[in-house]
Amino acid sequence: LLGVVALAIVGQTLWAPYQSLVERLAYARWPRLRVVVSASRAADLAQRVNAEPPRLSRLDEAAFTRLTRRALSDLGDVPRLARSPLIHLASVGTRVDDDPATPRVLARAAQLQALLRETIDHLRPPGGEDPAPTLEWRHFNALYFPYVVGLRPYSRRFDPSSLDVPTRAVAEWFRIQVPERPLHNWQNEAAQLIASELRNVIAATR
Repeated sequence: LLGVVALAIVGQTLWAPYQSLVERLAYARWPRLRVVVSASRAADLAQRVNAEPPRLSRLDEAAFTRLTRRALSDLGDVPRLARSPLIHLASVGTRVDDDPATPRVLARAAQLQALLRETIDHLRPPGGEDPAPTLEWRHFNALYFPYVVGLRPYSRRFDPSSLDVPTRAVAEWFRIQVPERPLHNWQNEAAQLIASELRNVIAATR
């Protein structure tokens, strides 16, 4: 009985990566078809996850901030972002074009990605242009470089040689002067600021 239960749990947990692996093998000769099938599967999963989306306007501040923080963590992965209830924001819906070639849930996720990137850009200090390795820039740097640029400064494989000068300076600042725990705290603080801005938009459209 324990073995059956364990197999059921493992099967549910690993089904998505197993299916993705099978698709890569089955459509190895047809990369475009593989992209279409993968997008269709991601859209179907996102629709099932968001079958009954929560009333975002009724969520308390802590719950909305958690959703925002999770969406920021998935910013670079549109299929994962499609599972976020934030795709049902009215400000996201107004951006979506009715393109029959793109599943609507993925189109919403792409527009949510764009909206989050714009709100991250609002964290720039007044008058700031190039990001700087300073505390004044901590909230912008904590979200922009890991989630928009995809920077992994604490990785052993990190190679700064291909980075531009401002990005390299911030990366070295992270590695030398900012431990991972403070960075995590800054990301949470920045997520609260982002969530507050999105909640203000919701309140303005009610």
